[in-house]
Amino acid sequence: MSARLSACFVGRGALLIRCAEEWRAAGRDILALFSDDPVVADWAAQSDLTLNPAQRVKADYLVVVGEPLDSAENHPVVVGRMAVAFQDSLLPAYAGWHATSRALLHGEKTHGVTWYTRVGGADQILQRVEFSISPDETAYSLDAKCFDAGLDSFRQLVPMLGRDVLPNLRSRDVKPSFYGAERRPPAAGILDFSRKTSELLALARALAFGERANPLTTPKLWTGKTLFCVGAISAAEQQGGVLPGVVLQCDAQGVSVATADGAVTLSRMTTQEGAAISPTQILAVGQQLPILPREQQHLLKQAHEKLAPFEAHWVARLGNTEPLAWPFSSEVKSGNPGWKIEEMHVPGLPESLEERAAVVASFFARIADAESFDIGWCPAERPGEALLSELFAPVVPLLIWIKPDADFPAFSKSFLVELRNARANQTYMRDVCIRQPALRQMGSQRFPVCLSEGEVVTNPDTDLVIELSGGKETLRWRFDASRLSADRVAQLKTLFEDWARIVFASPTEPLRRNPLCEVEDLMLGPSMQYHSERDLTEWVDLAAMNAPESPAVIFESRVMSYGELISLSNRMAALLRERGWDRIRESAC
Repeated sequence: MSARLSACFVGRGALLIRCAEEWRAAGRDILALFSDDPVVADWAAQSDLTLNPAQRVKADYLVVVGEPLDSAENHPVVVGRMAVAFQDSLLPAYAGWHATSRALLHGEKTHGVTWYTRVGGADQILQRVEFSISPDETAYSLDAKCFDAGLDSFRQLVPMLGRDVLPNLRSRDVKPSFYGAERRPPAAGILDFSRKTSELLALARALAFGERANPLTTPKLWTGKTLFCVGAISAAEQQGGVLPGVVLQCDAQGVSVATADGAVTLSRMTTQEGAAISPTQILAVGQQLPILPREQQHLLKQAHEKLAPFEAHWVARLGNTEPLAWPFSSEVKSGNPGWKIEEMHVPGLPESLEERAAVVASFFARIADAESFDIGWCPAERPGEALLSELFAPVVPLLIWIKPDADFPAFSKSFLVELRNARANQTYMRDVCIRQPALRQMGSQRFPVCLSEGEVVTNPDTDLVIELSGGKETLRWRFDASRLSADRVAQLKTLFEDWARIVFASPTEPLRRNPLCEVEDLMLGPSMQYHSERDLTEWVDLAAMNAPESPAVIFESRVMSYGELISLSNRMAALLRERGWDRIRESAC
């Protein structure tokens, strides 16, 4: 009796799962799955299949779905017979990623799918299915056609695998093309009204993924000041003698704009974070919308593609972000932000930007009184031109976490890992919350406190930005005076100065045992008065009981702990009583 044929499956998506099920239904073995797709991971667990083994696996076949065949080389699989891959296009055209969107952008009338292997460096076509593209086809509907055709053709391929002779279909006589995973549409999706109506409609259909994740971008309208996302584009009644980009009609439902050969109607408009907006709020009939020069469109595309590899990281981070619980929400006032700057001289502040960031982060870690939270991080390397800044998030989440017994060196070590990770991944497209289903309910995230390593891009959702690149032993605090009073900022600065002195003097003291920066201190009103029944001696006693080794008094290089302070106070009180001061009690000094 011959041995059962075996395979490993590589890739992502529902088609990978369905093909694996067909393989098992044919009485064949699956030795392992290699995937970073959470859906595939869940299915593997439910099906009792090994996922992403580190050790080498020897299988008869390797089946790759949802990514190019070349990616299989990254996995520890020894293939005995053949590696077989699925491509959602008619090879050799549109090889690589996002083939359906590419076909729609290029106005193709037919499309299809291919199962292939590689022999001697050349692709050998094993199965191919071709079908027509309807006039109203979208990326979503074309993907569905590819899914059905891919599954049906794999069912036909399964019984062929294991035979000595396999089909070798002739490649189509078309120009080969390959698109990498980072390739994106022109100008990050910003509509160019100097194009034909058919081209704008093709862009809209190529970027319409339904309820599925959109990995590319969204169609966008540039008003000259702000970018807005466009949910739907349709052909409008043509009007002659009008320059491209002129607003022809505008109401609450949509806006019609002239194109090179007609007009289009834009509807379902939102901010880049997904908040609905009426076109009448931003546009007027007769208004001339700007058309970006081709060179600028190319620069936008380059910037977009440079950041594309980092998007998966930010999607995961944004889905697990917990912004710092800022205790000053009651101070939020109406009106536009009024930014002011305060400079702070901090003796002993290190010159290294990363070390400065660790000192500031430790301060907020202490006052937050939480094991983990996020503050904002303003990357230095971000597009500086106004339009680019509109496209990409100027602030990204920076994770801060602290163990209960961590001292400053231990905290700094973990913090610097997160900081370097954030810096390495730069930033993300602001429309990501629209494009990713898991983030659509999130909306715009508010980071009331931000750290910045370069020139600050002020953000209306930020109260305080601490610029790390000040002069020697200097930090710049940029704050929104409409949200934070001068008294509040002065209080924060005083607390931070005290905190920095303690950290520099006693770096090995557990941070959470430092009694200076209690949250109650930060909740004081502008009068800076305690609203507590405890007097000062009781607070000192309490601190000495809970943290006797923590610094209580710092003078130049001399540091006195709370235990030492209480001991000295008690000795002084005893001496005074011996000399007739019988009303003195211990801990009064």
